[in-house]
Formats: sequence, structure tokens, C-alpha cells
Amino acid sequence: NDNNNPLEAFASWFDQGVKTIGDFLNEEVFSDGDDDDDDDDAEKQKQREEEEGKKSERGDGGEKPPKTSTGMYDRIKRAFEGTFDDDEEGRNNNKGSSGGNNLFDLAEWFVASTFLKDDDDDDSREEKVSNLIERARRFAADGEGGAADETRSMTQLYDLFSSSFSTVKVALDRHFGHIDMGKFSLVNLMYYLEREDEAKNPSWKRRNHRFFKAVDPNDAYELHDALWLAEISYADTVEQLEECLSSTKDKYELVYSKMESVPHEPAHYIAIKRRQKKWSNSLEVLLSIRGTKELGDLLSDALLDASDYRGGKAHAGIMKSGMHIADKHSGLLRTLLDASGKRRIRLVVVGHSLGAGAATIAAMEFNNDLDFVDATVVGFGCPSLLSPDLADSVKGYVLTVVSDSDAVPRMSAATVGNVVLDIMGYDWIDRALRDVRQLIDVVSENTPFDFPKKNEASVVEFV
Repeated sequence: NDNNNPLEAFASWFDQGVKTIGDFLNEEVFSDGDDDDDDDDAEKQKQREEEEGKKSERGDGGEKPPKTSTGMYDRIKRAFEGTFDDDEEGRNNNKGSSGGNNLFDLAEWFVASTFLKDDDDDDSREEKVSNLIERARRFAADGEGGAADETRSMTQLYDLFSSSFSTVKVALDRHFGHIDMGKFSLVNLMYYLEREDEAKNPSWKRRNHRFFKAVDPNDAYELHDALWLAEISYADTVEQLEECLSSTKDKYELVYSKMESVPHEPAHYIAIKRRQKKWSNSLEVLLSIRGTKELGDLLSDALLDASDYRGGKAHAGIMKSGMHIADKHSGLLRTLLDASGKRRIRLVVVGHSLGAGAATIAAMEFNNDLDFVDATVVGFGCPSLLSPDLADSVKGYVLTVVSDSDAVPRMSAATVGNVVLDIMGYDWIDRALRDVRQLIDVVSENTPFDFPKKNEASVVEFV
């Protein structure tokens, strides 16, 4: 540049780059392929030549930054201010300036990734990711809380399940002990469900969803991917799990898996996305938690007490499950962060049913206790989990999906107790008489003799 001003030179270079990209987007990507625009192209060329002449007359060697890039221009200007001062003190002061606007902060932001640099070729980048995955696997196997610490003797497992059975029995007695289940009848249940089906028919559902916001197709695609990652947590073997992960769009690599559950320790797996974003500050990690599949999961579900949690209430069994996973893997996440050279962990937690609830608790623990983790949750069929204030507090990073009339998301100790009482108190006599009369009519039409009226009256009276 003629005036030897580094800031002006950089701004001119940056502006020319923006202009070049803009021309490419406008003239190449969005071209309609019409070759009849020669006159327009000539006019544009003439305008560019005139502009070049104006620049030469100004003698500034370049255009002033356009309004469209003012924000970036100002940021660059703030970054360079004081950097090229002749005195050493000025440079040192600029290094320590607050607000993150000096050149050194800008450079650190620009080359945030130290293990996926721009000059790495594909083989080098692949090797670094592979080394990261291998290191994480070693930690998961041998580190504190790893697979080596999960081994329990048969006696320990017996004691654990016995203790859980006792705790659940006490909880169930506390919530349902006042209900005389001897009066519960399957006939009551059958006619109660029939009444509910009649009332909550398709027309009723359409009316209740009439003003719901439509789902964006891109969101639907992401939900589909998350559902698959949650579903494969039900795999029976590690080999099946690895095969399913290898078939995903983002090519995840398995780092840790726990295929069997015990009370308050659900099965789950952790995986790393093979193709990380080169210039991202964050390492992308997946945690998927399985739902109810084994006896240990049922015992976690059945601990229905509402326990104190972060200023509110939470489902006791699921709360313990989520806190266990967060406590278990905090060290692994730190190891992943240090090995990757990234600044943060972008953790996506998915789950179904019990897994969705445990995923929510785990994400709350990570986001509140680990300052380097940004956890988000996609849950399917999540049970009733949190008190209203707590539920509102996680709306920014927890998304749950309810499938139509799925009962699990509406279940709690209170709602289960209430519906049992409603079923037991439902008067089903009129519906039963309707069915009996219909049956008598069918029998009369399909027998060679008349069905005596007195017999019909006796049957109705019996019902």
C-alpha cells in the first residue's frame, strides 16, 4: 500500500475478499444460466472501471469498507489499534487490554483449534482424531470410574438389588398404600379406556393442536437423527452398537459403552464425531442413555418420590441415574478437552423414556458444574421429571418429544394414583348393558329359535 498503513492495507485486502466472494455468490451460484445479459455485464464492467478511476484519484489504494462489513471492519480496527506502536510499552499494554479486542485475542480466536489446523492434510487430521479417540478409550477403561471400577461380585449385585427393592417398596406403599387395590377390576379398566378413546378422538386432537407451530423440515431431520442415536442404545452387544454408529451420517466413533444396567446406573454410550469442524472452538461429543429394558431400569422408574433438587423437585430414581452419569464422566470429558486442544466440549445428550429423563439431569449437572461443557438434550418420551420452575429453567437447552397419547410423559406418583382411583370409581353399568343387549340381538338373529324375552330380562338384571 502506498501509505504503508497496515490497518488500511488489511482493510483493503479484507474488503476485496468480501467483494470477490459477493460477486461469486451473485454471479455464479445464483446465476440463472441466461446468456442474454451481455449488455448488463458490460454496464457492470464500466461501473467497475469508473470506480477504479476514482480510487486512483483518491490515492488511497482501495475502497473504504462498505457498510455491510462495518461491524467486522470495526472489530479488525480495534484489534490492530496499538499493535504496531513503536514503543514496547504500547504493545504490552495492548496485549493486556480488556474486552478481547486486541490482535492477540483475535489471532487466538481465529486459530482456536490446535489439533485440526488448516495446514493439516486429511491423513494427519484423521490420525489426530484417531489418537484422541484411543486416549479417551483408555481413560474410559482404566481411569477413575471407568470400566474397571464397574465390576461387581454376585454378592454386591444381590445387595444392590435387595436394597433397591426395599426402597421402592417403601415408596410405593407411601404413594399407593391408601388405595384398596382389591376393588380394581379389569372390567372397570376396559370401559374407562373406551370412554377416554371416544372423548379424545382425532377431532379432539386436531382441535387441541390447531394453533401449534409447524415443525421446520430441517428440525424434523435433526430429530430423526437424534431418535436413531437414542434407539441404538438398546443394542444387545458392543459390536451391534459400533455397526449402527458407523452407519450414521456423521460417522461417530464409540469411546465408552455400558450395555447392562443396575438400579440408578442406566446403560449408555459415549461417542465422538469423526469429522470435527476444523475451525470450531468446541469438540463435538455424543452421550446416549438407554431407556427401560432390564429389571434395574424398572427399579429406577419405580422410585417415584419427588426429591429436592437445585431449588425444586425431581423424580428420585431418574435424578440419581442422571447424577451418576454426570459424576462418572466428568473426568472423561476433561480428558477429551485437554487432548483435543479445544476450548469447550459441545455435548449432545439423547435418550428415550428413562434415558431422556436421565439425559436431562446429566445435562443440568454438566452445565452447572463444568464451565467447559455446553450440553444440549433431545429426549423422546421423557417421564414427568421436574417441578415447573426447574422445567422452565432448562427450556433453553432441553427439547423433548411426546408421541401422541404416550402415557409415560404424563406419569408421576400423583397422576398414577389419581387415574387408579378414577378407574375404580367409574360407573360402567350402562356400557355393559349396551354390550349385553347387542349380544342378545346377535344371538337371536343367528339361532333357529326365538330368544325368550324373560331370559333377556334375566340377563340384563344379572348385569
